[in-house]
Amino acid sequence: MINTDDAGESTLQNEDKSYDAANESQNEESGDESDDSEESEPKLKYNRMKNSLVNIFTKYAAKCISVHPKFVCLGNNWGMIHLLDHLGNTVLEELRLHSTDVNQISIDSNGDFIASCSDDGRVFIQGLYSSDNNQELKKENCKVKSVAIDPNYYKPGSGRRFITGDEQLVLYEKTFLARLKSTVLCKAQGSVHNIKWNGQFVAWADNLGVWVFDIEARRSLGLIKWPRNPEALPENYRCNICWKNSSTFLVGWVDCVRICHVRKKTPQEIASDRDKPDFIVDLGTGFVLSAVSAFQTDFFISGIGPLDEHLVILGYAKEPDEDGKAQRPVMYVVQPEVNSFLELRYDSLSLRGYQHLKCNDYHLGTEKRLWESEVFKFARIHQLRAVSPYLPRGDYRLDSTIYEMVLYEFLKLDAKGFLNILKEWSPDLYNVKVVTAALCEHCVQNEADTVLLEALAILYSHDKQYDKALAVYLKLKNTDLFQLIRKHNLYGVIYDMIEELVKLDEEQAIALFLEKGDDNLDMKRFQGKLAAAAPKLEKNPKKYLVDPDVVVAKLEKNPKYQYKYLDALDRRDAKGAGQKYHGLLVKLYADYARDKLLPLLHRSGHYPIQDALNICKERNYYSEMVYLLGRIGNFKEALNLIMRELGDIEQAINFCKEHHDIELWEDLINFITFLLQRIGTYVDPRILVQQIEYGMKIPGLKNSLVKLMRDYSLQMTKYVENVIVPSL
Repeated sequence: MINTDDAGESTLQNEDKSYDAANESQNEESGDESDDSEESEPKLKYNRMKNSLVNIFTKYAAKCISVHPKFVCLGNNWGMIHLLDHLGNTVLEELRLHSTDVNQISIDSNGDFIASCSDDGRVFIQGLYSSDNNQELKKENCKVKSVAIDPNYYKPGSGRRFITGDEQLVLYEKTFLARLKSTVLCKAQGSVHNIKWNGQFVAWADNLGVWVFDIEARRSLGLIKWPRNPEALPENYRCNICWKNSSTFLVGWVDCVRICHVRKKTPQEIASDRDKPDFIVDLGTGFVLSAVSAFQTDFFISGIGPLDEHLVILGYAKEPDEDGKAQRPVMYVVQPEVNSFLELRYDSLSLRGYQHLKCNDYHLGTEKRLWESEVFKFARIHQLRAVSPYLPRGDYRLDSTIYEMVLYEFLKLDAKGFLNILKEWSPDLYNVKVVTAALCEHCVQNEADTVLLEALAILYSHDKQYDKALAVYLKLKNTDLFQLIRKHNLYGVIYDMIEELVKLDEEQAIALFLEKGDDNLDMKRFQGKLAAAAPKLEKNPKKYLVDPDVVVAKLEKNPKYQYKYLDALDRRDAKGAGQKYHGLLVKLYADYARDKLLPLLHRSGHYPIQDALNICKERNYYSEMVYLLGRIGNFKEALNLIMRELGDIEQAINFCKEHHDIELWEDLINFITFLLQRIGTYVDPRILVQQIEYGMKIPGLKNSLVKLMRDYSLQMTKYVENVIVPSL
């Protein structure tokens, strides 16, 4: 959108006079100055819009425009929408809907409703004559660049549909009980640059090209891939889409024009591939159905539209003039041909400030004085926040004071915005120490919330005061500090905050402590002195970036954290650094993970056995005690534990087999014999006899069975005399 600033300065000096855009150039070429020559009918007639529009441009800059036969909608840089007639008169009070630039406006075919979107993430459907079907949509953390309202939105039963475009194309429609239903139609490559809805078809553009979507069939009809020139990428230019009729649309983008036609598939095409859509997008069969029209221009395209069988194109010169400034924009009337076009008329438009006009929008260029002059205008009315997205931040920059002024206003009026802009801007744009001092002073005078503290941490990081940045992140319990540690190699400065890091996030902290010197090694950094040191690093690539001794010592007062760290260390490096701590790990496993204790005792020899045995005795861990007693040669005590505490005869037998000690077998037999002699009063001897395999020789079995049967018989006699007989 062109902001002329002064609507009166133009080559079209008489606003009431129709102007022939072609006659002047034609007369110059022919050199025929005869008064008798017949003038041709003017092809283009201009009337300059003035009236209310002049006042609007003294306050605001236009960002987008939408034209309807009834009126014109103009969106400005302050989020307002102006409704004007075609002479520039205000017909309705401006709509204050958005908080920043209005990116696109769409009007339904009857002119009853308008849709608008903005970088503030809001989408509004506004009725001009009734508010019954107004809608408001807020998309969090999203800049909505495009919107299209259903041309039939004004009709009852239409579903009150509209489409938004950001990183995806989304259809919204009202369902039962007036609920708003959203459907993702397509995912964009990059972002959605433009949307134009006509009937059942929607043409939309992303970084790849222009797509056509069938709303009724809910499927994409195909892609018109756009040429890519590294010096003029499509995403850096506005995509101009215009429907000529219900099936033909025009596209002017960068320096290419395409005329596209949507046609019904023939029965033969349907029969050959039933899985494909019923419609096909033909490239270039729009105006002359038998010809293809797809051509390139020698200028950038700022706008396109149909004019009978011709095209009207607003062009922007690719090359600057002799002074290095932009040339005047030119309006062309062309006849499209197969792979080219025939230029019929053209007119160079004269607008105030055209030297600074770009293909997409009006801007101040790289004139530092003009930039700063405009910025101070915003500063006087405390609206630097509104201009902040447009300040140059590339190779060309303003004085650091300008950026600091913007940051200071955000700090005073919008803490969240202050944080966001710190994340977005490079610290090279401003004096970090100055901004940090201002923030600290603000925090002293006002209670600092989490947003400002996070901003302070970012500034400390920019100023390389990493210890302070980490301290603030810890206070905020913000896990971004782990990324900060890795990014700036701060492993050596976190020793005093090891326990706090684990409390903040056990998993991330332990993963950080286990990183080795070659985990994050970037060979591209080996330049100068680092290159000379590279061979030394290769000889010892497995050194931990955080010394395990330090971690263990710092976690001494929190043994549970010690356990989690040493367990992870042992799983990663059991035969390396981990084995040094197996003695401590025995106690930690005994307290927090007994299931891991016995496997550790079996596979490791790097722990004091007596200390481990004492730990197990204190906790009555008999299985572990059996293993440890076996390791120190105390087999009898181990067997005794198996039989008396574990009661596992099978384990006892296996234990005797494992150690091949005759004394162990004697102890086991004596135990079993003693058992047989003591259970007679409780167990029926027949149960035991039935379990003995036929032919098995068992020393002392006869005497034991005799005693067992005698005891059992005596017990049964007493039971009959004392219990059964008295009850008769």
